[in-house]
Amino acid sequence: MTATLTSKRQLQLRDYQIPASDFAMDNDISVIGLAPNGGKTEIAIDVIMRYLNLFPNNKILVSTHSTTVLRTNFMDRLNELDVSFTFSDTFDPKAQVHICLPQSARLIKGKYDLYICDEAHENYLATRVQSIVKKVQPSKQVLLTGTPSKFIKLGGYKIFVVAINAMPPEYFAKLNVELIAANYHWIDKFNNDYEVRKAYKFQFKATEEVLERIVLKLIERVKKQQSAKQFNNPSLIDKAVSWARTYKDLGKTLIVCRSIKQAEDVNNILVKNGVNSAVSHSEGDTYSLEVDNFKEGFYDTLVVVDRARLGYSDDNLYNIIDMSGTHNPNIINQMFSRVLRGNPTMQKYYLKVTTQEAGMMDFTHACVCGALMLTDNKYLSTFNGDNFRGMLIPVVKQPSGGRGESSGGGNKKPIKKLIFPEFTFDVIDMFKNIIHDLDKPISIYKTTTIGEVRAILTGRTIVTIEDIFASARGNI
Repeated sequence: MTATLTSKRQLQLRDYQIPASDFAMDNDISVIGLAPNGGKTEIAIDVIMRYLNLFPNNKILVSTHSTTVLRTNFMDRLNELDVSFTFSDTFDPKAQVHICLPQSARLIKGKYDLYICDEAHENYLATRVQSIVKKVQPSKQVLLTGTPSKFIKLGGYKIFVVAINAMPPEYFAKLNVELIAANYHWIDKFNNDYEVRKAYKFQFKATEEVLERIVLKLIERVKKQQSAKQFNNPSLIDKAVSWARTYKDLGKTLIVCRSIKQAEDVNNILVKNGVNSAVSHSEGDTYSLEVDNFKEGFYDTLVVVDRARLGYSDDNLYNIIDMSGTHNPNIINQMFSRVLRGNPTMQKYYLKVTTQEAGMMDFTHACVCGALMLTDNKYLSTFNGDNFRGMLIPVVKQPSGGRGESSGGGNKKPIKKLIFPEFTFDVIDMFKNIIHDLDKPISIYKTTTIGEVRAILTGRTIVTIEDIFASARGNI
């Protein structure tokens, strides 16, 4: 049989991407801050083509994140397109464009005229990338990022921002958010950047317990026929669901951990319970082969640390389970954006693991709401990584019934529910309406700040939701 040849497609930018490409062409150093799934790679390729049309003899260097995943993504995109330039990821001297990892600095020879830095918020300010810039002395630089807060805080950069709310909804799936309580104890273990301290130990027993709690929650969703797979392809399933069957029916699931030890524990527990799972991190999967296998559908679940959180592109990813403990709005935004790829007929989920300690779920709730604000141009273009401490955050009103409910027999003692809150609808669309209605005296939200919540958490032993929102501005 003769193989059918398929022609490569032409690069065609979406309407909102054209001004971003123009901005990059017009400035010597530009930061292009586009939300995940916004098409930063396409914009970079368009800039390369336009630049080489003007200067065909110039050389271009592109550095991606320090894992092979993003370099592979960039090369795959170039191979799919009919481009007018030559490119290589092996420093072929005949190629006009070289794509490399930051750790390849020693292999870089000579001068480059245009330098493009992908995931610039993670890379560009690092010593090794700055050494590359100094070495190649580019006359033009384009910095690509989904979260430009570092550059906003430093000042002096020309920044072009396009948030999710500024993009056509046809490019995004519906996002549901759920918080699930764990037996981890993080309340006094945070750095100033909202991250769990590296010294914190994710105990195996607590990890096992939270995974059991998560699977119970997922089984509840399956029984209600609310799984992503059923939403997108309705079918009858066996209601006596095991761990393995649950994860399979829910669709492709990515679990993000804080440390390699925690990731190994999570994967071992899943495998022990029959889940078709694998783990990918820097020590055990050097070339990210398990990430590729996960994309190809060899596994139902992949457990990672940072890998696949950045630049992971897969329309068939339905669930992110965030066990990392991060309360950094930038990183939360990056994570739930992994499941935004698709279209409005698809329903996907971001499950955020928090703790049962007094007030911590409410703090997590406020941070998630802060991350959702970054889907709006106003906040993505002004958030500097720290100023949510004093910036009003619309906090979604908890579902009716709250976290406590009366038990039978007239006993009014509140029962602490382990799962709070659930946004079982498209939260991006919801926040678009809330943010643009902040001046209304009556709405479905209260406003507070992350700083107010943290002050209460660190200053008191027992905290209630009433305490946290006591100083909230606005009305229910």
